[in-house]
Amino acid sequence: MHIDRLAHTVSHLLTPALPRLVHPGVSDAESRANRDLVAELWEKLKPCIEQRASAREAVEDVARTPEDPRASGALELQLEKILTVDDSLAAQVEDLIENADEEDLWNAQPRTEIDCLYRELTHLYQRLATEPGVKPTIEARMARLRELQAAEAKEMRQLIESQFRLKPGEGWKALQEARDLIAKYEHSAAPDSAPSPED
Repeated sequence: MHIDRLAHTVSHLLTPALPRLVHPGVSDAESRANRDLVAELWEKLKPCIEQRASAREAVEDVARTPEDPRASGALELQLEKILTVDDSLAAQVEDLIENADEEDLWNAQPRTEIDCLYRELTHLYQRLATEPGVKPTIEARMARLRELQAAEAKEMRQLIESQFRLKPGEGWKALQEARDLIAKYEHSAAPDSAPSPED
């Protein structure tokens, strides 16, 4: 498993449990089925987290506001840094994840409706050969999936377009910077600036 994916999974497992782990007695939204796995992960990662001020801060932020995606994103980044520099720790964490119950991992992940539809459709298709009656359900779920994917694609397109749209007054500035850049390369490519041929 790539380090970034490993950090992503660990972050999602730890996030709902951190209020309890950091501040004993505080309630959390953690699945009971994951407590053993989370406890083992925390035991292995806590010493490294405590050695990094930025990692400690990220953990505290998540413990205070586990529902804030910015906090969980910062935690994921810190976990990725920790796991990147410690191959042994990364291997131990990966082993814990890979040997965990698949259903527990699924229950630990924050899910969108699209995620749930993919999972449901997988099970429905497995039943289709012996239960033809599930076909209308599959068609309905597929229609909903396509609807959600189209909406997601539209939202992503709008986001990308908004990022590339120039603000008022920036068009001329961008054009001038492009001209300066072209002039710079034209000058560097001029014959008198070219390297002398070898003898």
